[in-house]
Amino acid sequence: MLPKRSRNSLLLPACWILFLFLAALSSCGNFGWPWGIHPNSTEMPGRGAMLLRHDSWLYRIGGLEGSSFSSASAKMAIIDDEGNMDALQNVASLPQGIHHGVAFSAGNLVYVIGGKTDKGLVSTIYYTYINTDGTLGFGTNGRWESNVIPLPEARAGAAWILHDGWIFLIGGETQSGKSNSIIRARLYQDGQVGQWYKSVQTLPDTLLGAAAAVLDDRLYIAGGTNQHGITSEVISFALGEYGALLDRRIEPDLPLALQEAILLEDRNDLILAGGYDDEGRCQKVYRYHDGIWSDTALTAGAEGSSFGRAGGALFYLPSSDEESDRVVRLDGLSLAPEAPNVIPGSGMVPNKSTILVDGGPGLTVRYRENGGIPTAPDPVWPATSIKISATTLPSMELSLASFASDGTASPAVHREYSVRSGSLFVVIEDTLQVHDSGYSGLEYRIMQESGSDGMTPTAASSLWYRIRIDSAGNYRLAWADADEDATFSARLMLSVYEADLYTEVPDLAEIPAHDKRGGQASPLYLALNTGNYFVYIRDIDDQEGRTFGFSLVRE
Repeated sequence: MLPKRSRNSLLLPACWILFLFLAALSSCGNFGWPWGIHPNSTEMPGRGAMLLRHDSWLYRIGGLEGSSFSSASAKMAIIDDEGNMDALQNVASLPQGIHHGVAFSAGNLVYVIGGKTDKGLVSTIYYTYINTDGTLGFGTNGRWESNVIPLPEARAGAAWILHDGWIFLIGGETQSGKSNSIIRARLYQDGQVGQWYKSVQTLPDTLLGAAAAVLDDRLYIAGGTNQHGITSEVISFALGEYGALLDRRIEPDLPLALQEAILLEDRNDLILAGGYDDEGRCQKVYRYHDGIWSDTALTAGAEGSSFGRAGGALFYLPSSDEESDRVVRLDGLSLAPEAPNVIPGSGMVPNKSTILVDGGPGLTVRYRENGGIPTAPDPVWPATSIKISATTLPSMELSLASFASDGTASPAVHREYSVRSGSLFVVIEDTLQVHDSGYSGLEYRIMQESGSDGMTPTAASSLWYRIRIDSAGNYRLAWADADEDATFSARLMLSVYEADLYTEVPDLAEIPAHDKRGGQASPLYLALNTGNYFVYIRDIDDQEGRTFGFSLVRE
């Protein structure tokens, strides 16, 4: 047995080795717990307030008060053409205190999606009106409305983007812990957020507190915390039609592992600022160009992925252990104009839809109707806006870009619109029965004039049927007509829409269920949430009293 002194002399080097090993873990970008947050934790750093810019106003919404109380406050500041900001003033408060949610503006509305309250995660979606003076609130009492359709599950700390009329939530915390899913919903013409769909693409790992941006029609997702701790990983997806994500790609890592950082597009580059690393607050600002991250001489102690930009400057919420409602301006980046925010997104829209455009203070929005990239000689977007009309413009390919006074242009925004033929008001023929798994029969139907129940069947151009979903899940919609089954005599095309009657429902392969032929041998497989959907049957032979079959089965 060794003497006591000998035993101590052996323990001393072992302690130093352990200390150096843990220190190395921390310094090389791995998550350095026990000094930081445990990798399995879903605790998010910072105060979780949300910042956004709309036109000439900057809004700071929610966050934490004191050590743990959720704030319902909403404040606004005016920004002039040079990007100078006035003092913050109170506007209509949220219905409840929320932090680490998603806040953005679209059209003339502000939205707050998900987040945490004092009672935990929420699935709520709130929205309110932006008045002509920048204040918020519907009616004289300045209220926020609750969206009819909530999130499919409560979620906070998600990265997000708004792209072509679709809002994407990426990762975040759910009741099951950190998530690797990406969900999206379309914004309706009336301001409601539509049904949510889960992308067939997933993140390589569960991810909380990541940052997201769009560059060259690709969605970039950077940093956050996964099951191993704070990560420096960056992935991207191509943004396809109708919100589909394609071609997942691994991009060069961040210069260091970060969560709750700012990521934004600038010309052909990405800017990364602030956030938290495994040692605490980070004040670095980086630029990504041609696959390489490089350091800048700028600093920004920024908290969270929320930000605003105007006059070439970046506006952010400062990271702090103390309660603060300050907004900080970062000069030196000389940011190019932000791409215009154009609502509605591409796709089918009602006749005489108004196109709403937010170009930002001091910027001029120019447009083309032939899909080409706008240039300085092109027309200025009119203050009265433009409407899409089925009589004068059955379809429209529109491109818009913002221009600064020095001629610097933003990326171009492309929209392709079509107007659904027929009346805005439709007559629902029937509500389809939902059958249990295993059902394989078809319900017998007759093409007749809508609303002609009890009358002699006549030639019909279209019929509408309701689908009422009480339990979210996967469903199989099968049908047959004369081209597929001699039992039936009609020839038809089938489309499936959300409750707004314009948003086409994608199938499980993320292809819109629009003008489909023959569905018995190759039915539609749909992931449907609770709520109402509508099936549109278009007759393509215009023959009197012809028949077809349907079946809707929960898988």
